[in-house]
Amino acid sequence: MILFTTIVSNEGGAYDSNTGYFTAPYDGLYQFHVTVCSYQQKDVYVHLVAAGTALAGTHKYNADTYGTCTSISGVARLSSGDKAWVEGAVTVSGGLYGGNSNRWPSFSGMLVHT
Repeated sequence: MILFTTIVSNEGGAYDSNTGYFTAPYDGLYQFHVTVCSYQQKDVYVHLVAAGTALAGTHKYNADTYGTCTSISGVARLSSGDKAWVEGAVTVSGGLYGGNSNRWPSFSGMLVHT
């Protein structure tokens, strides 16, 4: 589980930065987007999961001397109370780049249709 602890906007309080879960407040179609960044020479695997089903995944190996980012998006029909989250694995500890003023990494979820 990847926790996104810097909250810019959380209208309705659906995202819990302590658990990493986005909990759907209403039945409907939700759009999610995730960006993660890795330090140099780190192997990172990330999955966007909604209601227990992987919506999208990405793998990034950063051979550069600087950090690099990758993004995934997905759409899911959720019932009220269903959860969405980001799972991640790093083959070498310290591979995910933490936040900074540029908002890397990021997670967003929004209701697009009821």
